[in-house]
Amino acid sequence: MEFIASLEFTDLINQLKKKLSFNFFFTLFLFIIGSALEYSLGKTFDFSFYVTELMLFCIFTCMLYFQIIPKGKVINNTAVTVTMLKDELIVTTAPIKVLFWMNKKSKQVRLHMNEVVIRNTNYSVKQIYDLDSGVFKIVAKDTELFVIVGFFDPELNRKLSELR
Repeated sequence: MEFIASLEFTDLINQLKKKLSFNFFFTLFLFIIGSALEYSLGKTFDFSFYVTELMLFCIFTCMLYFQIIPKGKVINNTAVTVTMLKDELIVTTAPIKVLFWMNKKSKQVRLHMNEVVIRNTNYSVKQIYDLDSGVFKIVAKDTELFVIVGFFDPELNRKLSELR
């Protein structure tokens, strides 16, 4: 039986990708405005100016990088399609592409039912799903996947609860 996530879920992922991209461009804009402001105040472009600007740029870049990468990894491990067969669980995950830092394609993971451990958990990307329940974490060997049952048919919630 195949379960497909609602379009609302895809829209939420696209909104988050746009927000993360906007954060990068807004930070770049602030960086340029700060440089122009410093120049307009009569500062000269000497060695200390370049070092300061380089340090600020590195700090902003690291902040954005560590904001994008963890969210992207979780989203890339979140199910958009779940297919339940007799002895196999097939999960297709969401793709994510944010600027040049993250470009992960959708992946299809096949799991054997006897190797799967399913438990309730919280979803760490609160912009997508901020309730404390309704997320199943599927763990098998070195694979960790998330299924947000609120975006699927209620039948999937029942079937995954039975497997726990």
